[in-house]
Amino acid sequence: AFCYNKTAIAIQFHPEITLAMIHRWTTLAAHRLSMSGTKPREQHFTDHLRFSKQVANWRACFLDNWLRLGTAQTPTEK
Repeated sequence: AFCYNKTAIAIQFHPEITLAMIHRWTTLAAHRLSMSGTKPREQHFTDHLRFSKQVANWRACFLDNWLRLGTAQTPTEK
């Protein structure tokens, strides 16, 4: 994730993802898991369990700060 000129936000991941979404995506689009550069299905679950709390904390902090300031600043940019 990054901010450009405090006016644009780019997020190149899915901070909103849930375990149910991983199940759906890796089932309904299982054919995509064989594409070059993709992780195996089980790795998506492992990564979610490993990182979901940190991502949820980041998301809450980011959104609270962004809404409070009315800009695209991240919590460390003050």
